[in-house]
Amino acid sequence: MTQRTVIPLIVAHRGASHDVPENTHAAIDEAWRLGADAVEIDVRLTRDRQIVAIHDADTSRTSGQLLTVAENDYELLSQLDVGRWKSAAHAGEQIPHLRDILDRLPAQKQLLVELKCGEEITEPLVAELAARENLQQQVVIIGFDAMLVSGVKRKIPSLSALLCVRAVDAGENRWSSVAVERLIDAAHHLGLDGVDLDAAIPIDVAAVQQLHAANLSCHFWTVDDPEQAIALREVGVDGLTTNRPGWLREQLEWKQHRLP
Repeated sequence: MTQRTVIPLIVAHRGASHDVPENTHAAIDEAWRLGADAVEIDVRLTRDRQIVAIHDADTSRTSGQLLTVAENDYELLSQLDVGRWKSAAHAGEQIPHLRDILDRLPAQKQLLVELKCGEEITEPLVAELAARENLQQQVVIIGFDAMLVSGVKRKIPSLSALLCVRAVDAGENRWSSVAVERLIDAAHHLGLDGVDLDAAIPIDVAAVQQLHAANLSCHFWTVDDPEQAIALREVGVDGLTTNRPGWLREQLEWKQHRLP
């Protein structure tokens, strides 16, 4: 097999979340500083219909205080310290609003927005992104809820949209051609642009080529192991989501330079 010489897009998982508190401005800024091609964030809707970056349905893990995101207004949620749990150096980090993250999105970079709640987020999210036509080519909507992701894509066709799929849904111990054919059918039916697959099981070059032949991109999450990243690079995947964007790129570049 011909070895791939291009490193896939490096996507920072919740920002540079290995060292910096996830889904915060600090984590996102650090990811850009480290040269990430894209940042992935999780978003939810507050009671007063504000779109915020947070993974969990409540704030207990990252703030030590139990507030359910959907049952509280942004004004209260934004007062929580969601940085101290990671380190004292990041004390005072707040739950960021999507609009502020978009305001700070560098040119030529991508923002992957994972939808972590339900249909209630569609209208405010579409309104936010429709007003930012200049950024629509940089925003990628992702999620496990196929109908939700597809619904946003239908309302703003210029957005890219990827379906996230867990390894257990493959029904096998690898992303085989059979599993990929099912994904292709689903993605085409939903009008999506690609898939974001669980790296817990491998994929081979034939399956990646199937996706590309169907005009679908192929991304993988979450990849923090350099050997796994190299294997995915060699079969031609388009993007790797990682908690360690700078370090993983360095590992891939180092390994690439050592190839005969």
